[in-house]
Amino acid sequence: MALILVVDDEPMVLETLGRMLEKSGHMVECAKDVESAVAAMSMRPPEIIFVDLVMPGTGGLTFIMENLSEQRHVAVIAMSGRIPVGTDSMLGLRSTLGICAFLAKPFTSAELAVVLDKALKSLR
Repeated sequence: MALILVVDDEPMVLETLGRMLEKSGHMVECAKDVESAVAAMSMRPPEIIFVDLVMPGTGGLTFIMENLSEQRHVAVIAMSGRIPVGTDSMLGLRSTLGICAFLAKPFTSAELAVVLDKALKSLR
């Protein structure tokens, strides 16, 4: 069981992903924006973070660069429904920013299970 932070500006994504992760036995914190995510991280540091790359205000990519790229003990899963996360340029950012995996929205429970398993294995 891991403490997981989900950062997304879409309430439906927060609710659905949060529920799916809780059903998998994990503790979940949700944040609707980067500012809320930073506050949540200061209260209870998560082991895994799902972060939407495109959000109003400070986006997920900036959040990763400013808050997570040096924290190798946190597994970061970058999500997007707008940016094609499988492109070479995005995959190049993976090692540079310490991103564990990418998840294209909308996603299936099977796709979620794959990236979650990868994140959990990276913590060991």
